[in-house]
This record gives sequence, C-alpha cells and structure tokens, in this order.
Amino acid sequence: MLAKKYRLPIQQFYTKERPLSPIINEQFAQTVRRNSFFIVRIKKSNLSFSRFGVSVGSKINKLATKRNFIRRKVFGWIMEAKLHQKSGKDVMITVLPKIRELDQNRIQTELLKLLA
Repeated sequence: MLAKKYRLPIQQFYTKERPLSPIINEQFAQTVRRNSFFIVRIKKSNLSFSRFGVSVGSKINKLATKRNFIRRKVFGWIMEAKLHQKSGKDVMITVLPKIRELDQNRIQTELLKLLA
C-alpha cells in the first residue's frame, strides 16, 4: 500500500474555484490522458515527490469492499513501479466501468502505459 504521504486527497484535487481571468492559471492547468479503462488527470505541484489519488465509482461494483480492493491494487502497482518518487506531480486516476472485462495483468499494463 502506498504511504499516506504519497496519497492525494480527492477533495483537494477537485476544487471548484477557477480563475476569473481568461489567462490560464498554472495552478489549475492539468493534462488529461484517457483510454477505455482509466482517466488520468495530472497537475504540477511544488513538492519533491508525486501524489496519487484513485477514484473508483459505484458503477464498477456496488460493494465497497470490491472498490477498495481495486483502489489498493492500483496503489500497489504505483508503489511497485516507484512512480511516487518522481517529483512534482499530482495524479488523479479515475477507474471506468469497462475495467470489469480485464484481468489484473492487463489492467496493470494499461494503467502503466498511461502513467509512463
């Protein structure tokens, strides 16, 4: 499991405050990558390490234990790949319902493709 220091609070990532000026503020700029199974949103941060958040909706499974299992697996793969040691990124991973069609090895490869 990924240490709490490297976990991104989901509420902090989804702020509703937006700058009023048409000039894009760097604080709100984000990169979005997507495939059929994940949406990955990446923001820059001033930290010496990266933080990760995982959102697993109830459409994937109604049972919270199954959703937490998926969340723990994703955090485990991030830790194995040592992605949290790269500096200066806040990464929010949203798991999509189509993930139910894949086995764990394929899920891991699809996720690491998006994060690389």
